[in-house]
Amino acid sequence: MIAEVPQEAPPVAPVRDSARDLAQDSTGPRASFAARNRVPLIAGVGVLALAIVGGLWLGRETTGPSVASEAPVADETAAADTPKSLDYHVAVESDLRDAPSEDGSQVVGRIERGQAVRGVLIDGTQGGRWLKLDEGGAYVNLVNLSSAAPPRLAEIDGSDRVTTAPCSIRESEAAGSKGKAEIAAGSPVRIVGITGKGAVELALPGGGVGYAAKDACPTQPSSAKWAAANGLIEFEPSSCEFGPELAPYFEKAAALRPTTEDESAEEYIYPVNKTFRGLKVSYVVSGYEWHGVAFVDSPARVEAVFRKLGFRLDKDGSFAVSDDTPVSSSISATQEDKQMRGKSELICGI
Repeated sequence: MIAEVPQEAPPVAPVRDSARDLAQDSTGPRASFAARNRVPLIAGVGVLALAIVGGLWLGRETTGPSVASEAPVADETAAADTPKSLDYHVAVESDLRDAPSEDGSQVVGRIERGQAVRGVLIDGTQGGRWLKLDEGGAYVNLVNLSSAAPPRLAEIDGSDRVTTAPCSIRESEAAGSKGKAEIAAGSPVRIVGITGKGAVELALPGGGVGYAAKDACPTQPSSAKWAAANGLIEFEPSSCEFGPELAPYFEKAAALRPTTEDESAEEYIYPVNKTFRGLKVSYVVSGYEWHGVAFVDSPARVEAVFRKLGFRLDKDGSFAVSDDTPVSSSISATQEDKQMRGKSELICGI
């Protein structure tokens, strides 16, 4: 009988105590391997965190200066958009208005031919371009200005006329200068005067001035509609009469004056705002025993016009009359506290 040889049982993998094994792994070779692998992992995570934080920080740093640097750019853009003041000369005496429009605005003054002005160009509310003056803020139509000073006038006219034939108007007094406009027969014009070179300076219907050779633009006295300005004043120094055109204005001014003796020194004005021989009549003035007319223009200019009309004036602006005339009259500068009504006055009375 064959004896049975007992067979060995297959080796059984030992059961590990997880807690114990983990404790052993922390000190054994396995622990060294794990530690070696954790260090790069932790380092990588740290680098990534630093990169993220650093990126956010750098983002804040980058954003801050970029915002701050935009301010000067915006300022420079705003400065570039700000209109610059420009220099001009008055080509023809013009009204100053409180708004950039002929209609719906008030006349606040007047500027004389040849005067230098400075301001900013703007668009008018009804088209066209206007200059807003740096000094005072009033507006003048650009069509009445020029970049160069107007030529000297050898003769001053100021009369309103009507063309009797088509006229070619030049930009300057120089013969052969560039054409500016073609004016049809029957157009209202004002003869400003004759330049030193013999050209006729014309104030044009649409504003501004132009030039034509003498007799090249035939005209005739204007119709009643345009002649009113020339007949506005019919002054008689011996009686202080100013003519029928201004009579209604004097009546309105006189109606404002009180009738009591206490107010005998007071004077009252009434607006006219019409032209006379190139002068701008702004008001009539009514006093107790005298009356007169206020002009936007300077005393020298007013005197020159009246002398041309045949009146005799002394150097001080007084009208020459006979010794037995009970009244006196003169052209003088407006008093400083009354310059809102103009630069000069013609006053006649006792």
